[in-house]
Amino acid sequence: MDIAKAVTAMIVLAPSLITVALIIKLTSKGDALYFQKRVGTNVEIINFPKFFSMVQDADG
Repeated sequence: MDIAKAVTAMIVLAPSLITVALIIKLTSKGDALYFQKRVGTNVEIINFPKFFSMVQDADG
């Protein structure tokens, strides 16, 4: 049931997420997505995707 809800949410939200990514790409330099390192299950480091919403080279 959880997987079905997640897939449905991805399908419903995909047009909005694509639109936001295109707007970011057209209005700023660099990529639309930023990958931040986060601690996941069993202290495993994962790359977490986020929309780029800061000035270029402001990692922190």
